[in-house]
Order: sequence, then C-alpha cells, then structure tokens
Amino acid sequence: MVTIDQLEPFLDRLAAIPPPPDSVNPWSSETVYGQIRLQNLRRYFAQLLERGVDTLMLGEAPGYLGCRRSGIGFTSETQLMDGIAPVGLFGAERGYQLSGEFPEMRKEQSATIVWGELARLQFVPLIWASFPFHPHKPELPYSNRTPKRFE
Repeated sequence: MVTIDQLEPFLDRLAAIPPPPDSVNPWSSETVYGQIRLQNLRRYFAQLLERGVDTLMLGEAPGYLGCRRSGIGFTSETQLMDGIAPVGLFGAERGYQLSGEFPEMRKEQSATIVWGELARLQFVPLIWASFPFHPHKPELPYSNRTPKRFE
C-alpha cells in the first residue's frame, strides 16, 4: 500500500513546476498561499490512502473558484472548510485551511454538483485534472480559459 510519505517526491515536484504562461500553479512553493494549498492536497491524498480509494475522476483543469483557491479539484473553499459530512471528507476539524489569498470564501457550481452527487452515492474518488494548473485569460488571473493543445 502506498503511504503519504511515498507521495512526497511527487508533491515536491508539483510545487516546484513553473506553470506555462497564462496559468497558475495552485501549489507553488514560491508563495505561502501555494504552500497552504499543497498542505490541503497532502491531507486529501492522506484521507484517500486511508480509505484505499482506487478510482480516478479526471477533469479538464482547475477553475478559479475551485482548485485555484482550495488546492483540491472540484472543491470550493466552502466545502473545504465545512467538510462533506456524508463522506467524512475535508473540514477545518481535519486540518484543512484557507490559503488566505482571497478576501472571502466562494462557492463553485461544478464543485457543488460533483460533491453533492458523490455524497449522495457515498463515493469518494481521487479527483485530478488532465492539465493540473489553473489556465486563465491573459492578464485576468481570476478567470478560466480552456487549456491550449500543448498544455
């Protein structure tokens, strides 16, 4: 069985990758915000490992109201901090934190739909993105754009 310690080299590499132009690495080790989101991702992975999760749900890319803020795919800050009780995931009581980069918590529509359905099904997958960085419109870091072909 994989342990969270065995994932540390992956997490370290992820935090060190410079994102392509017009995108943000949510877990960048260059900012305290990124370090907090990386810690959230580490906690998420640890919870998944404890459960023996064996299913991957793949999305396109992080959005600016979800992973860009929380560090976890299809997860808003509200879900991150309040937790998702039906599946026992996330929550301040489990050590998850806001990055502090944004002045107010926001909900995200896709996150609400996805976790609502996963909670209803009592199912928790590993959620990841085919392009792991948050792609945004030029000069508009709090927007979303479709990843480019090379991304």
